[in-house]
Amino acid sequence: MRIASVVVLLIAAAAVVCSATTDQLVIAEKDPVVGGEPTFEGREVGDDIANPFIIDALPFSTTGNTCAYLNDYDVACPYPESIAPDVTYAYVCAEDVVVNVSLCASSYDTKVYIFGNEEGNIVCCNDDACGSEGYQSFMENIFLYAGNTYYFVVDGYNEDCGDYVLEIVPFDLCDLTPPSGAILEGEPECGEAYVDVYNGGCNSDPPVFQPLMPSAAPMTVFGTSGTFDSFSRDTDWYQIYVSASNTITFEAVAEFPLLIFFLDGNLPLGCDDPDIVISSATAAPCEEVSLTETVGAGLYWLWVGPSVFSCQPCGLNYMIEIDGYVGPSPVEDSSWTTIKALYR
Repeated sequence: MRIASVVVLLIAAAAVVCSATTDQLVIAEKDPVVGGEPTFEGREVGDDIANPFIIDALPFSTTGNTCAYLNDYDVACPYPESIAPDVTYAYVCAEDVVVNVSLCASSYDTKVYIFGNEEGNIVCCNDDACGSEGYQSFMENIFLYAGNTYYFVVDGYNEDCGDYVLEIVPFDLCDLTPPSGAILEGEPECGEAYVDVYNGGCNSDPPVFQPLMPSAAPMTVFGTSGTFDSFSRDTDWYQIYVSASNTITFEAVAEFPLLIFFLDGNLPLGCDDPDIVISSATAAPCEEVSLTETVGAGLYWLWVGPSVFSCQPCGLNYMIEIDGYVGPSPVEDSSWTTIKALYR
């Protein structure tokens, strides 16, 4: 692959279904995995941000049981109205760092979130990213900045409590820059109340795609993405027109947890067709991923975006490379005119 190699530190698996191309989180129903019974006794240390357990250094790992603590806090991510007991840890950040936060080895239906400097200033929250069987929590690619105090709150779904294993692991994030000759996406950076009228594809109203012209050589596209508001993400849809059967390789790497799709734009129901997904793949930040498909003539969409719906600041970079999208011969003037008309 022509994109520079990077070290894979952690791979988070994700279930991929057609609806995963959406730009807003779809909330699923679930049955909690019950741990222990809350006693609501309270504890002198660890019960709230006024007297938290102290994290001296990273990486950090600890175990405990939440059942004897009080219910001091709740953040909906996305399930609201938890009355479960919670435990608080504090970390004073001396330098900028990116971390993964895991409760995956815990025994009950957990929730974890981070306050920045004070209660209610939510940095990130997660309920079930470890998977649908145990409903444990995982936060990936979380940016912590020097000079701030971060409060990590171990909580539970509904009123559930139990044994937890909290791990906070820092890692080195890749720093992607556009190579010479790269096509720049050019979309405005997403942010609060952002409405994508640039290349939001089927998630925009009306749908809008960013066309890519065929190339005899592999092409590189450099863009940005992220998450914003309440569980929304910037999804970028690139449109290609294949004039004859081609084998196309779609490769990507990003500074965020990555999801890519190879999508069929020729189906009768268009954006609403249940068979729109040809293939898909996920990758951890800085991990390379690729899809290779042999497709017939027609329209196709290459989708790039975060695999998560929160905690990824807008403006994070990604890079894709497309190989095999060669287009018609230059002498086929009439066909080329037809193809160009598709992009008007």
